[in-house]
Amino acid sequence: MRKKLSLILLLLILAAAMVFVDDRFSSGAAAVDLNRLPIEIGEWKGHAYPPDERIMRILGTEHILDRDYANREQRHVYLSVVYYPDNKIGFHNPESCNTGEGSKIAGKDVYSIARGETDGASGSGIKVNRLVLERTKGDKVILYFFVSGNFITHDYLEFRLHMMKQQMGFRRPSGAQVQIHSVIAPDLKTTMPVLEDFIRNLEPLLPDYLS
Repeated sequence: MRKKLSLILLLLILAAAMVFVDDRFSSGAAAVDLNRLPIEIGEWKGHAYPPDERIMRILGTEHILDRDYANREQRHVYLSVVYYPDNKIGFHNPESCNTGEGSKIAGKDVYSIARGETDGASGSGIKVNRLVLERTKGDKVILYFFVSGNFITHDYLEFRLHMMKQQMGFRRPSGAQVQIHSVIAPDLKTTMPVLEDFIRNLEPLLPDYLS
């Protein structure tokens, strides 16, 4: 009985400590300026759009970046970054946000993007979640992943676990969801290399601009 009480007391102390740390980091969290992310990324040139105030209210953060990037061939990709300066994350599931009337999920998988020839040979690379949507106004593909400091992953549970470790180590746990959209034209096989090129140029920049 005494051991059980001691264990309960220990758990209560740990819970209180986590609440204290959470409040401390939340009150003193210093947010990044998403607009510092370069408007030109490799050969891609971007055009910024002001974030929708309704979306900011729904997501509970004012740190949202929306841009349309185009390359020399005028192939367009849409970049969306939703950032939280602390661990009070309110990401919405892209599967839910992008479906509805006139839109449905036609495919969903984890897609690996090689950074170079060695990545392609080893099977490693940048892993992202891929959604293929069938829409009445044109099919679309969405790639998304999560970033916390130097940590980049497609797995939401791994992302939250990393933030928890940061918090327990008394480091500020901030994080972002990065989405890249493109209309599928003329087909998915042709569209994916366009998205891959953009992400290869974007990914090395993220730790510097999202932490």
